Amino acid sequence: MCILGGEQGRGRYPLARPFPRPGALIALAYRELDIVLVGDGVQRTAIGDLDQLIRPWDPGSIEDPPVRKEQWLEAVVDCVHEIAVLADRRHRAGHAVASDALEEWHRYALPAFFDRRRTQVRTGCDSRHHNWPARPAHIRFQDDSGHRENCYTADVDHHRQGLEPPAYT
Repeated sequence: MCILGGEQGRGRYPLARPFPRPGALIALAYRELDIVLVGDGVQRTAIGDLDQLIRPWDPGSIEDPPVRKEQWLEAVVDCVHEIAVLADRRHRAGHAVASDALEEWHRYALPAFFDRRRTQVRTGCDSRHHNWPARPAHIRFQDDSGHRENCYTADVDHHRQGLEPPAYT
């Protein structure tokens, strides 16, 4: 047994970090979608126009500035748009009553994601090890958190004011 910081799995270096939880507004969006899926007719009617519901797996479709401001996906992964669907599937699997959904996530969704990434990146690591080709981009990304915050703010302001899309430089 490994004890870190006095409590197993806790402390400075946890053995397994929990999957990031969505913020309050994304959690509300999931709750509304669940009502549409399993609620009764009265509950569905109370939700209103289904076309207006936020779908967290499609971040480009989220128009509400406060929801866009929640940076749940950045907590999940730094810069891959495709990760939104993967994050959604993992979130739902974590809230399932049985383990089947999580097993499917591990067995199908995650390997399929990695296969697609490997095909897109083509690093050549299958035959021999190479230095990580994305290291410079990752370092720039880590160093550029202020710029990302400015982009988030500009995006939220854009949706709040209904202006032309901001120019990201």
